[in-house]
Amino acid sequence: DVYKRQDLLEVRAPKPTLMITTTRDFFSIQGARETYKEVKQFYQGLNAANQIQMVEDDAEHKSTQQNREAMYAFFQKHLNNPGNSADLEVEVFPEQELWVTEQGKVASLPAAESLFSLNKKAVQQQVEELKRQRSQPSETTALLSAAKKASGFSYPDQFGVPLFSGRFQEEQYLFERYLLPGGGDYQLPLGVFIPKQSSDGATVLLLDEQGMAQAAKREELISNLVNNGYSVVIADLPGLGSLGPGYLKGDAYVDNTSFNQWFAGILTGKSIVAMRAEDILRITHFMNTELSNTNRIYAISTGPLASELLHASLFEENINKVALINPFLSYAELALKLDYKPAFITSVVAGAIKSYDLPDLMTAVSPRSLLVVNPVNTMGMEYINDEPASLLKYPMEQHRNFNMVSGQNEDQQIEQILSWLTQ
Repeated sequence: DVYKRQDLLEVRAPKPTLMITTTRDFFSIQGARETYKEVKQFYQGLNAANQIQMVEDDAEHKSTQQNREAMYAFFQKHLNNPGNSADLEVEVFPEQELWVTEQGKVASLPAAESLFSLNKKAVQQQVEELKRQRSQPSETTALLSAAKKASGFSYPDQFGVPLFSGRFQEEQYLFERYLLPGGGDYQLPLGVFIPKQSSDGATVLLLDEQGMAQAAKREELISNLVNNGYSVVIADLPGLGSLGPGYLKGDAYVDNTSFNQWFAGILTGKSIVAMRAEDILRITHFMNTELSNTNRIYAISTGPLASELLHASLFEENINKVALINPFLSYAELALKLDYKPAFITSVVAGAIKSYDLPDLMTAVSPRSLLVVNPVNTMGMEYINDEPASLLKYPMEQHRNFNMVSGQNEDQQIEQILSWLTQ
């Protein structure tokens, strides 16, 4: 209905095409060969088999002399240019001759904008809109819907059967190991410290930004919790500990952080934050159903995992108390600073600032108790001024069980957490 029959018969001959490849490129040479073979069939069907060719050389992702000479010959043939296709040594003119600005950079022009400056303007507008929304608070359901949409979170539709994999007897506690089915084709390694003395049924989930092995090294904190009758659960989440970071690094790998994995979350609509938040819910389900002495769950995170724990707490009201140690405080703060700690990016939900930020999640935890200990700036350093109070003004005003402390050493942190747990 779209074309007349004669239009289909009047197909123009395809343009001359040269595929230039190398056998050890990060692009699959087998895929290139198969593509060439398939496309050539179309050219043959149009009586133009001589219009497409492929050349390959044994090298990495680079321009080789053999491939360059094949390219010269191709253009000479199809552009009807005489000459020699040999790769010759020539004197190249200085690149400064191409400059149209004094320094050769468009960014140096007075009215120039960078990607950062353009993003900064957009984020500043979004922050102003967030302030307007906060002046007219809405139901938590609206925030929940926005967080689900932006992050790609979905409630687990099934919980696998945990695999018990051993128990250790210590003087003050038992330590049990489990493997818990995660949200994909992987198992979540999980450990449980169970005090031998009587417990009132409160269990603490301790999530360390470097995984459960690092969490287990927080011996003073765990010892104090166990001695005070709390069971303690530690676990690895996707990308952390034994579940990461893995070999999928990509070409945007900065300070042991794969930005490409974060980009993949944007393309698939499932952020790393959502994956981890979903698995936190799987862990809390395990705590409620498999640990017989659990009737209350308190959760503590370290570093950027505050983002994942806050999302999980928004989606799961059975997390009764939340403590954040050394958290960064705001997506907007990261976006508005030229430099930030790369490791923070995996805990960021792309596009979230259009509808919410971490202070909004902190507020939504209310009336459950929330403790923030030693918050850090965009470079992962503890603040030396009152900026945290400015960033957290909204939850400090709206959350009646909100508490923040700074400048605490390790012993003071433990004392603060124990005091908070008993409140």
